[in-house]
Amino acid sequence: MTDQRERIVAMLSSMRMSKMAEAFLAQLDSPQALEMPFIDRLESLVVHEYESRRHNRKDKLFKASHMIWPMADFNGLRVDKERGIDPAQIGELKDCSWMLAEGHPGMLITGPTGSGKSYLAHCFGHVACERGIPVSLPPHP
Repeated sequence: MTDQRERIVAMLSSMRMSKMAEAFLAQLDSPQALEMPFIDRLESLVVHEYESRRHNRKDKLFKASHMIWPMADFNGLRVDKERGIDPAQIGELKDCSWMLAEGHPGMLITGPTGSGKSYLAHCFGHVACERGIPVSLPPHP
């Protein structure tokens, strides 16, 4: 590795941009990448680092949430009158944009045993973590 390459990789690493450093080295070893315009190569490096950080943040949020069903999905939610789940209300809330509001009060889900409260909470938790919103679910018995 040349001195210039080593300096660039060392600086990126010291700024905790290790994924960008890896992508930079991969570009230098790729004849196709070397033919790309500078702005496209730079964008590729930045996107690589950005996506890596976003993925790491989501992983940390999922772990911190203590979800037992981290892949819970609204498509798997049984919505019917017996369970007391209002499909219109779920439709309004499921994008979790209300969680981004300043000082939002959080969510408390109530209902009879077996009505799907835990699964519903995990559905909201999954979407929130995907959007980068921290979630704290109470421990499941």
